[in-house]
Amino acid sequence: MKTIVISSGDLTMGGLQKILVEYLKLIDKNKYRIVLLIANDYGKKNLFLEEIPKNVEIQFVRPYNLVSKIAELSKNRKILNRLLLKRYRYRSKRVFKSIFLEKLSKLGKIDLIIDFDGGLKSILDNLKAEKKIIWIHSSIRKHKQDNKSKISRYGEELKKYDKIIAICKEMNEEIKELYPFLSSEIEYIYNPLDCNNIIEQGNENIEKMTSYEKELIERDYFLAVSRLDTVQKDFETLIEGYSILKNKGIKEKLYIIGEGNGRVKIEKMIEEKNSGEDVILLGEKKNPYVWMKYSKLFIHSSKYEGFGVVLLEALMLDKFVISSNCPTGPTEILTNPKAGELFDVGDANQLAEKVLKILYDKDYQKELLKNIQLKKKEFELSEITEKFHKTIEKSMQWGVKWN
Repeated sequence: MKTIVISSGDLTMGGLQKILVEYLKLIDKNKYRIVLLIANDYGKKNLFLEEIPKNVEIQFVRPYNLVSKIAELSKNRKILNRLLLKRYRYRSKRVFKSIFLEKLSKLGKIDLIIDFDGGLKSILDNLKAEKKIIWIHSSIRKHKQDNKSKISRYGEELKKYDKIIAICKEMNEEIKELYPFLSSEIEYIYNPLDCNNIIEQGNENIEKMTSYEKELIERDYFLAVSRLDTVQKDFETLIEGYSILKNKGIKEKLYIIGEGNGRVKIEKMIEEKNSGEDVILLGEKKNPYVWMKYSKLFIHSSKYEGFGVVLLEALMLDKFVISSNCPTGPTEILTNPKAGELFDVGDANQLAEKVLKILYDKDYQKELLKNIQLKKKEFELSEITEKFHKTIEKSMQWGVKWN
């Protein structure tokens, strides 16, 4: 039986982690031995751990005590803590390389390594595997802040992989434009979504919730689901746009599901707009879909994306979606046919206008719902599964060209 090693950063709540789990469900465990190497053990925060298929071997690289210590030091900005944090991060890098390579050496022959989050680039030269694939989950141009030197160096790192997988057409074209010398190694595969599972979780009985959750979910509200991050995600525009809507007289609350190191900054943004009673940070939710289902509409504000799979999840539940028109993904998901509204990145006034347009135009709502049904068919799991299986199978045919 051939061995596939899949490497990723963690199993905490997030879009990438969710997609990783879906891919693990698709791989034929009777044909391949699957080993999942997770860089960071977050203990009780490994929310996706129990969703990993039972016949997948799971190993953590950095131990929980080291990971939790770094997380603790990151919250405190005192000079002594900064020095300790620098020391622990240096130790963390050394630990990762030594333990990862040690674990690989004990696995025997490795036929394929899938670098699912790009975390192996620094040790790629040390990895012994027949073939190596990298998944790219966000716009390289935006992630590297349009820095030509960084983009160029990244291209040199990508050369070391046998195959590069983008997660949408727009990203696929961006990579080919940036690195024409890698064109033959690049292809795109849409993220797999289990529509039936999303609908099933959306139908969860709210009577099982706490009294506080039940009170919240029975109100009228808009919803955003996102990591609490202020680098990639654009909470400033989201909160400003909502403030504009409140001044125009809307009664709906804004709920935000997610967690992250930007929480304090986002809480300050909410406080500055005097929106503390109306904008509610719900934290991580194991089942965000039931909250999606009960929402009036779904808002996504980001500076750049990989694909924005959360937009598709909302569409699967027949939700009206409004998203920033950022690279890459939202345009591909919400146009041709028009299945939602797009606003310019950073334009809070436009965000507010789009919300009002959907909220009060019943004929437009009917048109969107019709197009949403067409969009669902475009991202059917069967086609994505077939493309993924072909990629894996071709990787096992050593000496056979990819394209």
